[in-house]
Formats: sequence, C-alpha cells, structure tokens
Amino acid sequence: MSNHNAMSIEKLVGRDNWASWSFAVKAYLQHEELWDCIESEGSIDSNKDIKAKSKLILLVDPINYVHIQDAKSAKEVWNNLSRAFQDSGLLHKVGLLKDLINTTLETSTSVEDYVNKILSAAHKLRNISFQVDDEWLGTLMLAGLPDEYKPMIKGIESSGVKISADLIKTKHLQEVKQSDTTAFYSNFKKKSPKNYQSKSKGPRCSIWYVDSGASMHLTMHQDWLDNLKTPPITNIRFADNKLLKVESCGNVYTSI
Repeated sequence: MSNHNAMSIEKLVGRDNWASWSFAVKAYLQHEELWDCIESEGSIDSNKDIKAKSKLILLVDPINYVHIQDAKSAKEVWNNLSRAFQDSGLLHKVGLLKDLINTTLETSTSVEDYVNKILSAAHKLRNISFQVDDEWLGTLMLAGLPDEYKPMIKGIESSGVKISADLIKTKHLQEVKQSDTTAFYSNFKKKSPKNYQSKSKGPRCSIWYVDSGASMHLTMHQDWLDNLKTPPITNIRFADNKLLKVESCGNVYTSI
C-alpha cells in the first residue's frame, strides 16, 4: 500500500489544503502503524520515528521545508506544520463561517459541489475546535436551496423527522436539479407500486410524507399520475402569502 497511497496524497502547500492533507496523512500513518510517533508522549522506537519523519517530509511541498528542516522527530515535524498552517484565529473562523452560511445551490456547479462546499467548511471549522451541530448542518443545506424548494422543506418539517446532514444529503438532495419547479396534486391510494420513469426536472425524494388527515398530497412529477383530470383548485397559498400553481391532479399508486 505504502508507496502507492502516499503518492496519491496531495502534498502540503499551505493553509488551503492543511485540513484535507492532515486528515489523509493521519489515516496513512495509522495504516502504516506509525501514528503513535506523532501522538505518543513517551519514548518511541527510533527506527519507527525515522520512518514516520521521512514519510511526512516526502508529503510536504519543498517550499515548506523551511518549517521542518531542523525538526528532530516526526512529532516535531507534525507540530511545526500544525503551528504554521492550522489557522485558528478569529479572522479565519469568520471566513469559514461565511463560507458555510453563504453557500447556495444556485452558486454551485452541481448538488455534489453544493454539499461538498458545506461539508468542507464544517470540517475545517471542526479542525480548529469550532463544532457545527449536525442538525444545524442539515438545516444549512436546506437554507441554501432556492425558494422553489420550499414545498419540499415544508414536507420535511411536517413529517416530524429529526434533521441531520446525512438525512438531507442522502434522501433529499441526491437528485435535486436546479430548474423551475411545478407542483401537482395527487390523490393517494394503497395499491401495488408501479414503475414510473420520471422525465420532469426538479427536486425528487425517495419517500412520501403522508398526512393521515389530508385527502390530497403534493408531487412535482406529473408523469407519476394516473387518471389525470382538472384540479379542483388552481393555486395553493402559503403562510407567507406566496402562491404555488396547481397544474393537474390524479392518482399515484404506491405501497405503504
């Protein structure tokens, strides 16, 4: 493993990649059973320490040798690099918080890019001992969505499920596309599931939020509907007085 995996780790160039570099190198040294050279406060086998120190130096860009060229041990190499590049100052925290809060789907190239930006900022904050609660992380993922995704957010809210970053990432953002969204009403019936190939654009979910007190439910996929007919209403008004257009209604067959 050693040489191949070490070569696949990007060399440390500075603060910009310290978080990802330190994470990868820690895993690499743990795999090589050398991490105790960094973590241990006691005496370390000299051969292991030389090996760990050598591996660390080879994973650092030559421009940064100035920080470690006088280090006598692997632990000293690691600590010198940490002091040089792990910026935990207030200005750095403020910058990361801005990245976390201001990231939106509209300013990202894809859903994956959007999620990665948020998770990366949160990871960097955690690396400088600033904890971001998992529920907040999931909420921020929803907060960065355009207004047309409000029906999906309201559905999550009414479902009563506990918000988490993993829930939002895996169940609600995996197939979201940036597009105009249209809503459709559908009567909900208990029958055997049918396979519908969706061609419409917009947010998709792998689950339905069923309100036992409601006679109708929302979907953004007209091609999921059978027995299409004219809807009894033309618009849905939300609490903030915004209107959502209703195009048609019909039946969706699924199992509960």
